[in-house]
Amino acid sequence: MIPGTAAISSDIDTLASIYKGRGCRRPGGYSFAELRIGLENFSRFLARYDAKATLFMVGSDFLIETNHAPIRAAAAEGHEIANHSMNHVQGFRMLSVAEKEAEIAGMEDVCKSTIGVAPVGFRSPGWNIADDVLPILKRRGYR
Repeated sequence: MIPGTAAISSDIDTLASIYKGRGCRRPGGYSFAELRIGLENFSRFLARYDAKATLFMVGSDFLIETNHAPIRAAAAEGHEIANHSMNHVQGFRMLSVAEKEAEIAGMEDVCKSTIGVAPVGFRSPGWNIADDVLPILKRRGYR
């Protein structure tokens, strides 16, 4: 990093991607508008400082058509869209190598089909990673 610069990154996790499968329920479910509102608010905040960020996004959020416009807008504003796995599996490090690669590749595919660019950054979901993930990332072109 260049002296005097800083990095800004954010996990763009919707409540649905964090809490699904944990028995946590909200009456009426989770709103997919969360992603749009969150991205727009975060982008507006960064714009005041002419700052760009790396946004670690969950691939399953790309499957919702109404999320495409805010995701594309964030990318067009110059924010990096990075991989936070396809399904935000909390026990990511305990998945098999094939399952880890499928989680990484799945997000790549939906990201590329939505914004035209595959991600080059990765952050493991659930604050955990395993040694066998690094060869996968290297082979797939992550930096």
